[in-house]
Amino acid sequence: MNPEISPREIAADHHEDGETVSDERWFGRFMELFEPVDFAVPQGALQQKWQAFIQGDVRNPDLRISYDIDGIRMKIEAWEVLKKDIEEQEKNVLLQHAYREKIEQQISFQRAKWFLQKGDMGLARMQMERVFPPPEEAQFAHVVFHLRQELQHVQHKNNIPPALRLSAEQLLSCSPEASDDREGYRPSKQVLGYFFNQNRGFVKHCVEILAGALPAREGRDDMDTYESRDMVHALQRIHAAFDLPPWDIEETSERSTMAVDQRRRKTLIPTGRTFSRHEINKFAIQESGHLLIRKPAEHSGIKLFTIGLAGYEESEEGFFRLLDVIYEHDFEQKAVELDQLGHVDRYLALGLAYGYGNKIEGPAGPPRRDFREVFEVMKRYYAYKDMLTAWISGEEEIQRNPDENETIVNSTHTRQAFQVCTRLFSGTDGSDAGCNPKIGIYYTGPYKVLQAGEEDPIIFSMDLFGKKDFTNPLHNELARMASVLNTISSTTERTRT
Repeated sequence: MNPEISPREIAADHHEDGETVSDERWFGRFMELFEPVDFAVPQGALQQKWQAFIQGDVRNPDLRISYDIDGIRMKIEAWEVLKKDIEEQEKNVLLQHAYREKIEQQISFQRAKWFLQKGDMGLARMQMERVFPPPEEAQFAHVVFHLRQELQHVQHKNNIPPALRLSAEQLLSCSPEASDDREGYRPSKQVLGYFFNQNRGFVKHCVEILAGALPAREGRDDMDTYESRDMVHALQRIHAAFDLPPWDIEETSERSTMAVDQRRRKTLIPTGRTFSRHEINKFAIQESGHLLIRKPAEHSGIKLFTIGLAGYEESEEGFFRLLDVIYEHDFEQKAVELDQLGHVDRYLALGLAYGYGNKIEGPAGPPRRDFREVFEVMKRYYAYKDMLTAWISGEEEIQRNPDENETIVNSTHTRQAFQVCTRLFSGTDGSDAGCNPKIGIYYTGPYKVLQAGEEDPIIFSMDLFGKKDFTNPLHNELARMASVLNTISSTTERTRT
C-alpha cells in the first residue's frame, strides 16, 4: 500500500457503492492463531511476589513468565503464511490491509515473548511499542507540570489540613521536575458538553438496570462492599437487559484484576476480591458498552470487527473512560476538570518507567526507572489523591495532626501502586521500564475521542459499529462496507421468513 496515498484516498479508490465484503475465508484461520496481548502473572504467584517485595526481601518482583521458544517460532511462521495468503488472494485492499496490520501486531507480540524468554527486556519493549505507542515525553512533562503546580498550591494554601499538606509535600519531594512546553490538543467545555448530552441517557439507563442487581445493605450505600459473585450477578443482569451476544462471566483464582478474553468470549472476575457498588457500576457500564459495539459486528460479513482492528483500543477505551466521567460526576459536566479526563496515574507511571524527567543523563538518554523506583512515587501519588478526596468529602480523619516524619501512605495506597506497576512490568524482571505501554492509552484515549468529535460529532453516539479506531477513515470505510453487507443479509433473512 502506497504510504504517500492517504487512507481516505485508498478507501475512495477501492470501493464502489453497494460493494459488500466478507472475511469468512480468513477469520477462522486467524482465530486459531490469535492470542490476547497479555503478560498477566497468575494470582497465586503474584501474591508471593507481593509479600517478598513489600517485606524488602527483593528490590523488584520477578514477573517473568516461561515461554516455549519452539512454540513461538512455529506461531510466527504460521502468522507469516496467513499474511502471505491474504496478500496474494484477498481482492479487497481495505480488508487485506486490516488483516495485515492485525497480524503484524500478533507477530510483534510473539517476538516480544521471544526476547523476554531470552532475557532482553529492551528488545521486548521495542516489539511491544509496535503494538501500543510509547509515552510522549512532552505529554508526560505536561502531566507532571500540572501535578506539581497543584501540589505547590496545596503546600502554600491557607486552611489546608496538615495530613493533606504533608502528603502533598511528600509527593512533591519525589516527583520529577518538568516544564510544560507541549502544544497539544485541549478539549473545550462545549465538545465535552456535547458528549455528555449524547451519552448521559445511556449511563443513567445502565445505573437503573443495576440498581436492583445487588443485595441491599444497611448504612451508607457508597461504603458497601460486595463479593465477586455479586459482580457476576450484576454483569449477567446488564447482559440480559441489552440482549448482548452470548458471553460467559466467570470467577477465577488465576487473576488479580478483571479481564475480558476476546478469544474465549469470557469476562474474568478475580475470586476473593471485594468491590464497592461504585466499582461494580463502572465496570458494568463499560462492559455493556464494549459488547454493544461488538454486537452488530457479530452479524456482519467482517468478523474481524468483533476482535478489533489494529489500534482500536485507544479510541474505544477513551470513549468508555468518558462514560466513566459522566457517572463519576453524577451526570453533570460542571465539575469536570479538563486535565483529569484520562487516567493520569497510568501515564505518570509509564513516563516514570521510561525515565522521563530523570535528572541523570546516560549515553542513550535518561536511564529508565525500575519497578521499585516507580512504586515509591506512585504510592505517594495515591496517598495524596486519597487525602485530597477525603478533604473534599469532609471526612474527619483528614483533620488530624500527623507527625512531620510520618509517611502518609497506608496499605491501600501500596496495593494500588503495586497493581499499576505490575500491569506495567508484567513479563519482565522489573528492572527496565516494563513491557506494557498499553496503560498509556487510558490517559490519551479520551482526548483522542474528543478531538475527533470536534470534526465529526457522530462518533459520540453509542450507535457505533464494531471494534475499530473510529478516528481512522480506513477503518470507518471498511465498517461501512460491513454494515452494508449486514443490512443486505438481514433483509434477505426477513424475506425468507
